[in-house]
Amino acid sequence: MPLSNNVRKVTSENYPTDSGREGELIFRLVYQQAGCKKPFSRLWLSSMEENAIREGFAHLKPSTEYDALYEAALCRERADWMVGINASRLFSCLYGQPLAVGRVMTPVLAMTVVREAAIAAFVPEKFYTVDLELTSGCTASS
Repeated sequence: MPLSNNVRKVTSENYPTDSGREGELIFRLVYQQAGCKKPFSRLWLSSMEENAIREGFAHLKPSTEYDALYEAALCRERADWMVGINASRLFSCLYGQPLAVGRVMTPVLAMTVVREAAIAAFVPEKFYTVDLELTSGCTASS
């Protein structure tokens, strides 16, 4: 978070992230990375209509009411990483083919599997370049 004079005067934070585990996790990870220590309240919305937003701000809840939601999200994120990335890599190496193991296949894992397959399927080919020396003294290459 910026350390301007205005921010230092703030005594608490509100966070309107996506409802659910992932929104809770994203906010708290950013909050921790920013090194912020101020208390914060949760704005929980199920609608983006003006009345719902006003109602949400009127009923902010302390972050402690959502600690279990954050912990569940953190546990799920770590399990997805440990199982999804590590076990998938292990089984792919053991069985010589791309295998996805775990509850979800993350985009990083998908990119890794696709790249591994491209590397495994690579067949070197000869290639040639053409260099032309032009009468103007320049050289053109292709």
